[in-house]
Amino acid sequence: MAEEPAAAPHVSGGTYYQILAVTPNATSEEIKLSYRKLALKLHPDKNRDNPEATTKFQELQEAYEVLSDTERRANYDQQSDFILKAFADATSGGDDRDNFLSVPSSRTFWCLMVEAAISDEGKSLTSYATQLEDEIFDELCSGGVCGFTLLHFAAFMGRPRAVQALIDLGANVNAKTSPLCVTPSQQFCRPTPLDLTTFITNKRAREATQKVLQAADGQNGGVDMTKLEPIWQGLIKHQLLLIRDEVLKFTEKIPTSVRRVLRNEPRWRDVIHFPGEDAKAIESKRTRKALKAWGRRLVWVAISDSTAPAKERLGVIAFNTLIFTYCWWLFGFSKADLLPAILVATMLMCCSSILRMVPPKEVWSRLPSKQQVKNALPPREKIEDRLEKAWEYIVLAAEWLQKSTVFLGEEFKTLRNLGFDEYSQSAKQRFRERAVYSSAVTLDEDFDDEPKERKKPKGVANKIAKLVAERSAKEELEKEVAAAGAGKNAAKETAEKRPAKGRQKKK
Repeated sequence: MAEEPAAAPHVSGGTYYQILAVTPNATSEEIKLSYRKLALKLHPDKNRDNPEATTKFQELQEAYEVLSDTERRANYDQQSDFILKAFADATSGGDDRDNFLSVPSSRTFWCLMVEAAISDEGKSLTSYATQLEDEIFDELCSGGVCGFTLLHFAAFMGRPRAVQALIDLGANVNAKTSPLCVTPSQQFCRPTPLDLTTFITNKRAREATQKVLQAADGQNGGVDMTKLEPIWQGLIKHQLLLIRDEVLKFTEKIPTSVRRVLRNEPRWRDVIHFPGEDAKAIESKRTRKALKAWGRRLVWVAISDSTAPAKERLGVIAFNTLIFTYCWWLFGFSKADLLPAILVATMLMCCSSILRMVPPKEVWSRLPSKQQVKNALPPREKIEDRLEKAWEYIVLAAEWLQKSTVFLGEEFKTLRNLGFDEYSQSAKQRFRERAVYSSAVTLDEDFDDEPKERKKPKGVANKIAKLVAERSAKEELEKEVAAAGAGKNAAKETAEKRPAKGRQKKK
């Protein structure tokens, strides 16, 4: 008799077969029997001291519901086979593959970083990231089986410290996976890390993880995971669990010494040699990737983006054709000069493509309106005053330039007639006499006893003359009034004295 395959051990949080402790080829009766045994063993009433008893029992029920249904089990097996096959193909592929998992060092680092992410080891993630080149780290953060990145695993497991460490390292907080399922209400399900937090059973860990993601502007992927069909929820959850199990299996084979070197040694490429990988192969792969990237950029320069409207693409092609024709015309339409004409045309195309990076609608929206221009400009009177002052300065500058031109012309004629030596001596003498004369004039002006009066403006002189005339007229009037008052007082005194003298004579 052939030996029966050994049953898989019960693993809480593992695949459905691991939860039910059966093999993937188990029959319906075996699945049913195993479920009954584990249900009696894991029932919450018999494990009241264990706080995780309810969660484990719910996992057991979910696994049995899927595997006991023939259609749902087939769908689950298909998805599981796809994931395992994708991981196996990537890890066993050659260096000619584009997948980063085909490179032994990248595959090792990715698995170690996934293990650190699901273990909430933020320091380990940072240590591994510092040993890698930026382009390789970006590739590891954006790559994964089915599109699940490092941040997806950390969010799925409810590891806020690992999530924060990955965000600080520059991971895309809104990265979406590959299309995982198609539903009648929601065509494509592409969850982001924030979507996967709905699978976290621990309320405190779920809230902490969501808080970290939302603080970094994390968004949902357009699919309400709570309203997703249960079968699809289970498939998405166990896709992640299957990938996690494969990663943990791979990392178990990595020696501790290799882990220590990869985590702490910046020169790990000189210390560790991965089988099937050398510096030449890595450099050639980088060169191929760089050439592909530059090729895509040249295609964008030549014919624009494929997502652009048809009118825009036709306009870009027509404009670039005109540039090429003009450049070849400069070289006389010579076939021998076709290569330099192409180079010049490419350079002009690259320069003109910069304008396409800014949307025309955005440029038009930023242009100020007529009213805004009017509000920004100063008043008309102030502009006219400034223009008058500017015109005065221009006139003065023109006069100075004219005098300077005449002076320099005369000096140049003198230089031609006398020669350089005689001209230099005469120029020194003339400038010296002019300096002495200017100093004497300034001294005379400083010690002059009767300095010249400043010419006053005409309007001010008239005002001063008017004020002086008014003051003199006022003074004359006051004198006349005083004189008239004095005459009246004298006449009064004489009139009073005369009667007194007459009365004395009569006595």
